[in-house]
Amino acid sequence: MVKVQLNITGLRELRKEPGIKAELYKHGKNIAERANGMLGEEGYVAEQPADGKTRSHVNVKCDTPHAYYSNLQHNTLLKAVK
Repeated sequence: MVKVQLNITGLRELRKEPGIKAELYKHGKNIAERANGMLGEEGYVAEQPADGKTRSHVNVKCDTPHAYYSNLQHNTLLKAVK
């Protein structure tokens, strides 16, 4: 039987590496592009990745009022993730 013990501190550092942030940003931009395709205009944007307590994250947000209300009615961002 093999026993594995994770190095939690090392994993937290790994989650904040520049390569991980670049990959997160790439996925965020893809989601924003799919949502913009559903909207028919540029209304969703991906923000640069930020560091949280244990990992980095990227936000995709509505940049225009039209995108905001469209997302409320149609769950555009949720559909773009799938």
